Amino acid sequence: PANVFEFRSVQSFGPDRLVLGTLSTASPIANHLSQIRQPLTQYDIDMLPQFQKTEPEEKEWLASLGMEVYVPIHIQGQWIGLFGLGPKNSRSRFYGKDLILLSTLGDQTAVALENARLFADLERVNKDLQAAYASLAEANSRLQEVDKLKSAFIGVVSHELRTPFANIGFSLHILERHGTDAWAEGQRDELHSLKQGIQKAKNMVEHLVSFASFLQKQGNLHLSPVDLPDLIETTLHPLRPLAESRHITLQHLNGEHPPVICADQSRLGEAIHHLVQNAIKFTPAGGEVMVRCWPQ
Repeated sequence: PANVFEFRSVQSFGPDRLVLGTLSTASPIANHLSQIRQPLTQYDIDMLPQFQKTEPEEKEWLASLGMEVYVPIHIQGQWIGLFGLGPKNSRSRFYGKDLILLSTLGDQTAVALENARLFADLERVNKDLQAAYASLAEANSRLQEVDKLKSAFIGVVSHELRTPFANIGFSLHILERHGTDAWAEGQRDELHSLKQGIQKAKNMVEHLVSFASFLQKQGNLHLSPVDLPDLIETTLHPLRPLAESRHITLQHLNGEHPPVICADQSRLGEAIHHLVQNAIKFTPAGGEVMVRCWPQ
């Protein structure tokens, strides 16, 4: 309840467990222990006037414990515990020096309890972190497995598609060379469109093969000296017919010649190819695509 201090026994050194009780927040005893924060003897409770207004039930409970002195324990300004000490072996009373020593003991106990709490919190956080790391490692392992399956799937599908496209392309080539003499102009155009479509599909398969190879060999770069303007010109050459078919001007602005760089020529060429191809794809008819490189 909010209006009482409820006690729980941590350890009893006698033959029986301590009888647990409560102190009202309005109790003079509770006020002394929580606000004055000084040890309180049973003698003071029985004899001093300020404790005479204590409820009889509270006095009876404390008297039943058989303790001679009570030492409050405070952490960060909050009363969190109470030492109860029985009579001395000499049966003499607790005096000033005894109470000062017990106050010091209470302060040191508070520090020890706070350190224990912090250690328990740190241990709990450490366990949570270990569990999180384990979950992260498991998720990473699953992602790697999925990535391997994806790469394997792309590799298998793309390689399986290569053969039929090659066969179709070869058949179209034979048909175009030897079987179109009697065809009408429109039929030849249809054959040409079909050939272009097959070539585009074949290029897509080749890109899939390159992508699968890239996933399987990430980080394996074949470095060599590369003249970037020459590489750009070589890469743009097969893209010019695509640009012309869309009435797009494709320009290589080769003004300032950068130095030779060290790079993977194949992968760099693929990157340039995809960039320019996308530029052509998303540029409106009649527009311009300009490619330029410079040192910086």
